[in-house]
This record gives sequence, structure tokens and C-alpha cells, in this order.
Amino acid sequence: MPRILIFDSGFGGLSIGRALAQRLPDASLICACDNEAFPYGLKSARSLMERVDQIFSRLVHYTQPDMAVIACNTASTVVLPQLRRRHAFPIVGVVPAVKPAASLSSSKVIALLATPATVEGEYLQQLVTDHAPHCTLITLGSMKLVELAEAKLHGTPPCSRLLRDSLSPLWEHPQSLQLDTVVLGCTHFSWLGEELARQAPRPFHWVDSTLAVTEQVAKLSRGMSPGCRRWSSDARVLLTSPARNARRLARRLNQLGFASLQHL
Repeated sequence: MPRILIFDSGFGGLSIGRALAQRLPDASLICACDNEAFPYGLKSARSLMERVDQIFSRLVHYTQPDMAVIACNTASTVVLPQLRRRHAFPIVGVVPAVKPAASLSSSKVIALLATPATVEGEYLQQLVTDHAPHCTLITLGSMKLVELAEAKLHGTPPCSRLLRDSLSPLWEHPQSLQLDTVVLGCTHFSWLGEELARQAPRPFHWVDSTLAVTEQVAKLSRGMSPGCRRWSSDARVLLTSPARNARRLARRLNQLGFASLQHL
């Protein structure tokens, strides 16, 4: 099975790493978090392209992957074409699941929870034009939800009041009563699935890209024969900056199925 590099700014991409560990148990997984530059969601497109290109090239040199996943909606919508031009191996991106949400929705009123950069980007407008022109899309760009998800992965439960305040613009939208489907347009939000559902005024379809990305990686990995390994099949986590409370974080990651925490 291949060696797969999973890249994100924070720990949101670990949701995809965990899904891949279950789907491809013999694969060698390296989850890289650019925590030194976290969060990506407030950066300009130009600074994001420069940062991701620099860090991703270092990671490729260090890990020698057979395949990579850009497990960040914001980075994927901005940098993915550039990375694919620079590197010969397959690179799978994560983009907001607008297409499946549009198919799933009965009312054709859907919402997207994402970072401000994703919500304001041209890529999202193209997704809507291509796959959901018949739908009304309500967008909510929130960095607070990213912070709450990141804190949860460090062991701090998300505050109900902050969750409620972060989501309130969605429920106050003029077409919120017709809303029936919510897209989680940031991999961090997968870690808040239960908490988000509890804060919702009624049941919704909650859609993210984890399953689709996992299946695409599994499809591409068939028949791959990686060269000499430097990594075991255990999932590992790399950081670009030393973590606060590293021992506590390592224990938390171990509970989630990640064998080790290392500084790049």
C-alpha cells in the first residue's frame, strides 16, 4: 500500500487521516499540520499560495509520498492546480461538497459552513454555477468554529454559547425555514458534527467531503507499489512548529489512533 501525505494547516485533516486509516489499514499515513501558520482561512490567496508551496515542498522532500491529500478546503480551492503542476504524484483536494448537497436537498436551499476565504473565493462560485445553479446557497464564514474544533482536538470541549453565537447568522437568514442541508466546508468541522447538530433548531442533512475523498484515495492507491519505506503503517502526525502541551497533545492523538507526534 502507498505512503500518503495528508496536509492541513491545523488538525482538521486528521478526520480524513482517521477515515483513511480505517479504509486503508496497511497504508503508511503521514498527517502534516502547518500549525506555525494556522489558520489558513484568513490569509490572502497570494500569501496562501506562497506558504503552502513552500511547506508542501519541504514535506514532500522529507516524506517522499506516493500520493497526497490537501485536507483543507481553503488551500484546495486556491493552491491545488499549482501543486499538481509542480509534483508528479497524485494530489487529491478537498472542496466543499456542494454537488452532493444539491442532489440531497429537497427544498433546494442549502447552507455552507466554511472559512471566510473559502466562502469569498471564486472557486465556490464556480462550484455553484457547475453543480447547484438551481439552489439557493446560504454561506457562513466562521473562524470561531475552526478555533473551537482545534481546541476540541487539544482536549477542550467546545463552549455551547460560542457555538450558538457562531451559528446564529445561519438560523436568522430570511430563507432559513426552507433550509434542509448543511455542507461542512472545512475539515475541522467534521470534529464538531455532534455539537453542531445539537445546536440546530431542527434536523438537517449534514454533508462533508470525508467519504468522497477517502474513496478517491482508495481508488488511486490500487496497484501502487511504494519504494523503500522509512515509515511504518502506523499513522503519524508532523507539525511545522513545536506544540504547546506536547505530551498532552500526543496522548490525545494516540487516543484518536495516531501513533506519534513529531516536529518537522
